[in-house]
Amino acid sequence: MSHVLNKQLSFAEIQSVKRLSCTLRKKNLINDVEIRRSLNVLAHYIIFKAKEYRKQQLCTLMKEEKQFFETEYENKKILKKESMALLNQTYQDFYLELLNLESELRRMESITAEKTLKREETFNRIQRIEELKEKELKLERKLQEAERNIDDISNLDSKLHDLEDQICNKNKHFESQISNLNLDFKDFIKRLQDQLNTLVEEIIQDKSLKLHLLPFPYQALFESGMLGSTWFKSVLETCENLTRHNTQIYKSIQQIRIISKRAKEASQKALSIIILSKEKTKFHGASRPKLLSAD
Repeated sequence: MSHVLNKQLSFAEIQSVKRLSCTLRKKNLINDVEIRRSLNVLAHYIIFKAKEYRKQQLCTLMKEEKQFFETEYENKKILKKESMALLNQTYQDFYLELLNLESELRRMESITAEKTLKREETFNRIQRIEELKEKELKLERKLQEAERNIDDISNLDSKLHDLEDQICNKNKHFESQISNLNLDFKDFIKRLQDQLNTLVEEIIQDKSLKLHLLPFPYQALFESGMLGSTWFKSVLETCENLTRHNTQIYKSIQQIRIISKRAKEASQKALSIIILSKEKTKFHGASRPKLLSAD
């Protein structure tokens, strides 16, 4: 406002000077040269005043600008401090957030690794379950075959028992026959001895034995004294043949017993192997649901 008022005053002075010059010119108090001179002086004075006023105004403006810039500088310094404090706080928050993110990333990586490990374990367990299922199917087929074999073996065992019973019965029959033959042979020998003793006693007592009572071949043997030895020799050969036959029968019975014993042992071993395989199959079948529950 002061700048505008000063301009208005200077313009008013100029107007007043112009009016004064016009008045003086009309009254012929001054001539044009003097008026022009006075106007030049006045113009120089006005220019000087204007320059001085502009200098003052510029100084005032510069002071105001200096004060404004100093105020702005202080404000900027305060703002800078606040900005630096805010930046430091923001950096600290960012660093803390970065640490939190790193810890979260590590936690997520550990969780991902655990999930990957669990996935691999689950995949391995699934493969193991498939393998166990295949083994279970194979064991079931083997169990069915074993059951069929058990039936066959039970049939064979029953047949073997029947055969053993038959062999035992035949052995008993042969033993009874052999014992009967032995008894008959002993009785025969005893009776023969008795008959020979009586015959010898009768021959000794009765020397008048007629040869024609004997058959013709036996008369020569009787006369040569070889009738008894020949007859005894034939009887002994018959007894030896019976003894050899009895020995062969006994050996065949022993061989049949050995064969039946070996067959019985083989059947018992086969039965024990089949029972063990069946128990193992049952054990694997009972342990498989535990694996499924663990998964």
